[in-house]
Amino acid sequence: MKHLTMKDTFLFLFGLLWIACAVPPAGAQQENVPITRKRVNTTIVDRNQRQREVQVTDKGKVNTEPPIVANSIRVRIRYQKEYGYLTSNKPGNQEPYSCNAFTVDASVWSGEPGTFGRARTGNELNALMTIIGPPELMRVDSSYYVCDFTITSVPLNEPIMVRGSMINNSKVLTGRWREGSQPQPPPGSERLILNGKKNVRLTRSEPSAIVDFEMVYRPIQMPPR
Repeated sequence: MKHLTMKDTFLFLFGLLWIACAVPPAGAQQENVPITRKRVNTTIVDRNQRQREVQVTDKGKVNTEPPIVANSIRVRIRYQKEYGYLTSNKPGNQEPYSCNAFTVDASVWSGEPGTFGRARTGNELNALMTIIGPPELMRVDSSYYVCDFTITSVPLNEPIMVRGSMINNSKVLTGRWREGSQPQPPPGSERLILNGKKNVRLTRSEPSAIVDFEMVYRPIQMPPR
């Protein structure tokens, strides 16, 4: 029987060590792949889900200004949110709404606005202008509430006088509204539309226009005696 030399023993052990290092356990390979895939898939699903939730939520809260078409005048009446709001827009719905406190009017003027002219009657016009009230929601623009009225069928190249005013009602003019840090005018003051008359002329190159009014608190003006 041949005895193994020290050299043979060393080579035999070295060979076993090389085989052990070159072939990792199969269980380790199978275990790593599923764990890696599971983590990647979980991250992707969570991110997409969060994005979808944000988009749906944002769309539900957005209340944008309606588009304006040709032969139309957009009349925007705004006021500070600190003044509160008159009522809710529907029974059982507590969304702020004050657009029913305002009225908008427009007339085609015979003679340039500001002169001693007069508003033309319907018999003198080819088409009657129509005023479309705001949508069911009062729009929010930064620190203001906004009501969007639209005057349609406005003739071109005609002087148009646009008016914005408050409804003649004590609760509207001086009463206490809901919410807000200043929901009621100070004693001796009332709500009114500042500079409530503006002149507009639509043309072929500018067939639509925007008129801005603002509701403010002002001292009550007594009629002349």
